[in-house]
Amino acid sequence: MNYFYIALFAAIFTLTACEKENIQIKANNNEEKFSQVDCSWTWDLIAGQNQNAGTLSISNDNNFIYVTFNTSGQALIYETHVYVGEMSGLPTNGGGNPQIGQFPYSDTHNGVSTFTITVPIDPNLNCFVVAAHASVGMLDEEGNVSHYETAWAGDCEINSSGGSWALYAKYCLQDCENDDLPDPDSDIPDSKI
Repeated sequence: MNYFYIALFAAIFTLTACEKENIQIKANNNEEKFSQVDCSWTWDLIAGQNQNAGTLSISNDNNFIYVTFNTSGQALIYETHVYVGEMSGLPTNGGGNPQIGQFPYSDTHNGVSTFTITVPIDPNLNCFVVAAHASVGMLDEEGNVSHYETAWAGDCEINSSGGSWALYAKYCLQDCENDDLPDPDSDIPDSKI
């Protein structure tokens, strides 16, 4: 009987973690996401909705936000598209799906395993969303690209009404000198981003 309640609690927690969450992608829990060493938050980089292709880390200093894609040994990065800002400014089509070609920070790569995008801090925003997309080449056992997948990082779905499984992450500017760091998963009301 106790297993039933544990499973019920886990299901309710999973379904209410984000306002728009309804897909079955497991992100790291909060204890694993934050690194005091480099003052960064990290999410899984999910390729093709269910393959872990690496991680996305977000950090900042006094002037810039750093969005870093890191792939595992099974993937390489060929394109990146990043949006940082208020949710209301995220480029989407009429159906609510993200338009990655309209993201302000886009680049092509020749199969890299890590890439960092540097974004100037908007002095009007302390907390915001980060939508990070990558086109990754998945590697076979010999280290050759066997196929390409779209990859997203975050723990909230951009469009819960269907059509896309694209994700975003919530992020608040960090000050690692301060012991009371904001947790973007619990400290930001959705109406504020």
